[in-house]
Amino acid sequence: FALETAVISSIAWGMTVLAVFSYRMAIAQKQTPWKVIGEHVLIAVAVIVITHFVGDWISSTFGNG
Repeated sequence: FALETAVISSIAWGMTVLAVFSYRMAIAQKQTPWKVIGEHVLIAVAVIVITHFVGDWISSTFGNG
């Protein structure tokens, strides 16, 4: 795959797996599944966004271009 396609498909796959595991964990703990899924997905999105911007900053500060 091209890099952009690979990144998008990896994020989609990761979010799907995270949602499934969060759902199963919520059911096992007798909690509201959508609240648990939302919390975990929100944290994952925040980590992805922060990592992207930190990577851009590192590249512009220490990279060759």
